[in-house]
Amino acid sequence: MRAQLVRVCLLVLVLLSAALASAQAGYPQPEDNYVNDYADLVSADVEAYLREQLASAEADHGVEISVVTIRSINDYTTNASTFERFATGLFNTWGIGDAARDNGVLLLVAADERKVRVELGAGYDTAANADAQDILDENILPAFRRGDYEGGIVNGVRGLINEFTGVLPPLPADLPVGTQGTTQSSPLADPQAILVGIAVLLALVILIPRFIRWINNFSADAPPPAPYNLNALTDEDQLRADYERDPQAWEAQHQTDDGGGLLGWLGGVSSSDDDDDRSNSSSWGSSHSSGSSSSSSSRGRFGGGSSKGGGASGSW
Repeated sequence: MRAQLVRVCLLVLVLLSAALASAQAGYPQPEDNYVNDYADLVSADVEAYLREQLASAEADHGVEISVVTIRSINDYTTNASTFERFATGLFNTWGIGDAARDNGVLLLVAADERKVRVELGAGYDTAANADAQDILDENILPAFRRGDYEGGIVNGVRGLINEFTGVLPPLPADLPVGTQGTTQSSPLADPQAILVGIAVLLALVILIPRFIRWINNFSADAPPPAPYNLNALTDEDQLRADYERDPQAWEAQHQTDDGGGLLGWLGGVSSSDDDDDRSNSSSWGSSHSSGSSSSSSSRGRFGGGSSKGGGASGSW
């Protein structure tokens, strides 16, 4: 009996040791700024699409949005007692977003716990929490409840980029994801939009003929244009004609100090002007090159942003 008890205790210790060994110490380490799909919820093509759109959002608008999928928060040994605390801790551990503006955004999905959260940087006001909740309710959770993780994540990312940059990314082309439900509804499904369209069409039908008649009347009343004198000489032609008629008299009248004569007078800018232009061009190129190198200088993996726990959560 005692031997059996000892074996049971040893088995429990082995199982506990295996569980502790399988759990990662602390939060996961980021492999990428934009997409870390630890739960393998999206395909490689969808991941590449997400990374392209998120990189453009940061490059064009300075908003860093990161997507993270995990199986469960219990796979990581942290002090976070809730899913929300885990999201805040992960956000601050990685430092998502610009440190000065605290404008980072984290989309965190825990597949086994069936929970999702949009964590916002400390730079956003409380009104942004409601916007994040709307994106969860309209773009992400309906797809997740159908088992469409790729469609929910794609639509969620598009909604977040649209909300925080003002630009709605295009739908992914030739990708097998359920992305038909987007933040933009079809105008044909809106009766008010149909009425507005009909009103605009009627206005065009009425106004265009009147506009055409007004143009015709205006053209009829306008005086005819003055005839163009094809024989008129330009200043350059006149100078050349004077020179050919009496070169010596022309040279006496127009000879310059540098001896340029007719060719010098008609030759455009002087050599000193060319030197100035080249100098200015070289100076601009140098400063432009310097600016490019400074803007492309390396930085940390993330911008050093922080969160105070703002955002929204949902489950499916």
